[in-house]
Amino acid sequence: MIDVTDPSMPVLAGSFATLDSAQAVAVAGTTAYVAIGYSGLQIIDVSDPESPVALGHVDTGGFARCVAVDGTRVYVADTTELGMQIIDVSDPTSPELIGWFDTPNFIRQLTVTGTTAYLADRDGGLQIVDVSDCPPCPADLTGDGVVNTQDFIVFLSAWAAGEPLADWNKDGLVDTRDFVAFLGDWAAGC
Repeated sequence: MIDVTDPSMPVLAGSFATLDSAQAVAVAGTTAYVAIGYSGLQIIDVSDPESPVALGHVDTGGFARCVAVDGTRVYVADTTELGMQIIDVSDPTSPELIGWFDTPNFIRQLTVTGTTAYLADRDGGLQIVDVSDCPPCPADLTGDGVVNTQDFIVFLSAWAAGEPLADWNKDGLVDTRDFVAFLGDWAAGC
C-alpha cells in the first residue's frame, strides 16, 4: 500500500504477507481483494494501512490471476481451465463460491460493470458475460446492491409516515406486521 498524497514522493504506507504469490488486487472501501495464485482469493481489511488484517480466504481451485469487485460479489479469473468464479463476500470472513463461467481459454484480465463481466480470454478474445442472474434483494431500498442500515432507515421513515412503500406484506395496511416482514427480509440480506 503506497501513500500517493504527494505524487512526486510516494511513500510505503503498509504491507501484508499474503498466503501465496499476489497476482492482482481490487479494493472496495476499506477492503482489499487479492488474487493469490494457487491459493485463490484473500480478503484483507486495509482500513489502517499500517496494520492490515486478514478477514477471509477462499480456495478457487486453480490459479487466481485477476480479480474484480462489484458490491458483495468478487469475480476471480483463473488461468487454468476453471474460467471466472463468482464469490459472495457479503460476509468477508466467510466468502462463498456462488457461481462460475467456463471460458474456452485462460482469462488474462477481467472487469465488471453492473451486470456485465468483460473477460480477456487469451486466444478466445473478448468474452462478454451477463452476471445478472442474482435474485433481487427486496430489502435493498436504496438500490445500491447491498442490504444495510441505510435500507433500514428508508423503510423506518416510510413506515413511521404510513407510506405505501412500508406496506411490506401488501395487505393495504401499514402496521407492525409490515415491520416484522421487512425485518425478516432485511436480516436475510442478498
